[in-house]
Amino acid sequence: MSSRLIAWPWLRRAVWVLLGVLLLWLLGWLALPPLLRSQGEKWAGAALGRTVHIGRVEFAPWALQLTLHDVAVAKAQGEGAQLTVQRLYVDVDASSLLRLAPVLDALEVDQPTLHLEQTAPGHYDVDDILARWAVDASPQPAPLPRFALYNVVLRDGAVDFVDHTVQRTHVLRALQLHLPFLSSLASKREIKVEPRLAFELNGSRFDSAAQSTPFLSSHHTQAQLHLADFDLAPYLAYVPASVPVQLQAGVLDLDLQLSFEQQEQARISVSGQLQARGLRLADRQQQPLLAVDAIRVQLADLQPLAQRGHLSAIEIEAPKAQAVRARDGLLNWQRLADGAPTAAASAPPPPSAPGWQWQIDQVRLHGGELDWRDEAVAGGAQLALQGLQLDAKAIAWPLQQPFDFAGRATLAGGQIGFQGQASARMATLATSIRELPLEAGAPYLGQYLHPRLDGRLDADLGLAWNDPAWVLRLAHLS
Repeated sequence: MSSRLIAWPWLRRAVWVLLGVLLLWLLGWLALPPLLRSQGEKWAGAALGRTVHIGRVEFAPWALQLTLHDVAVAKAQGEGAQLTVQRLYVDVDASSLLRLAPVLDALEVDQPTLHLEQTAPGHYDVDDILARWAVDASPQPAPLPRFALYNVVLRDGAVDFVDHTVQRTHVLRALQLHLPFLSSLASKREIKVEPRLAFELNGSRFDSAAQSTPFLSSHHTQAQLHLADFDLAPYLAYVPASVPVQLQAGVLDLDLQLSFEQQEQARISVSGQLQARGLRLADRQQQPLLAVDAIRVQLADLQPLAQRGHLSAIEIEAPKAQAVRARDGLLNWQRLADGAPTAAASAPPPPSAPGWQWQIDQVRLHGGELDWRDEAVAGGAQLALQGLQLDAKAIAWPLQQPFDFAGRATLAGGQIGFQGQASARMATLATSIRELPLEAGAPYLGQYLHPRLDGRLDADLGLAWNDPAWVLRLAHLS
């Protein structure tokens, strides 16, 4: 019976086909890896103009899986590696032949490490590679390539960026990128993409997640961004010295949600929380101007394209400002404008531009201080406004409608309280002063009054402004 089955022509052909396939797989498994290694080094070296080394190649023809180990791209001078990749794995789906488009079931990159240097402003040690890749821009946009990528993973990436222009090295570690699916094929465009990007930059941790349909006409995208303890110190050297206000220190935190959608017009919406801690500002002479323990901003809905913003709350914790009037009568804050572009030098906005519209539900400032030093009066004067508290609510910008505010502070041991309303066209202010030492104003009154005043002041004042008229009311003075 078995001899008769073997004699059947179709069965003999099937056996030969199977043997042929097995032989091809065996040849591909044994012969292709060294061929791919040598040809891959030559092709990549010609494309980059650098020496490229591939440590080992594995190929499984029955599964269309290719793995490269220990890939290294040399630096331009040949000393050391510009880029190393411990492992590069590609899993090609057989449907690529039917779709006439690359379909990858997996693309994995393990431990890529890049060394990059800026040798001079705008010049890097990879300029030779960029010059090879530079092509003239085509007048007609190229059609969207057809592809489908599944399970794109980059693990434990690292970048060392040495910037010789500011003598600083920036270090990026633990770079993780996960892209479960991305396709431009018509049958797959409605599938949501859920990428994740995370890394540690100069010791600060960044994490993100998103959902997107990038190839639909709406391009609907939702993303979450999280940045913790982002220290600004490594980047302060990039602030031009001509900037009148110099940032000396600061740490940023953010937790944001972003939404993007393209209908008749593009719409971007941002919500979440921003925080800046330990801010220190100085002038060009490195004299202190302002220090703030923390600024927290709660975003309800920020739409940058529509120029609309809704802030739930702004909280300013322990701001400390330095105000100095020099002998020539100018304040240190006034001098910040020295050398700044004038209004005539800058192009005015188009007359039709509506400008930003803001709605701020609440502003709260607490623990504020103002140190005042006046060198323009005889003998000098120095005062400290402490314990400043300020609360404002229902602020709409432009200030067409009045908003309410109230606060209190301590000056030279005396108590000052205030409350009122303000808009672009009117303002009212009611102030209560209790136990304010008169000697606080002695440097200013001493040149007019003799003998020197002493005592304490209690007063209730009212101030009203209705453009252009001013009204001052004195309810109580003692």
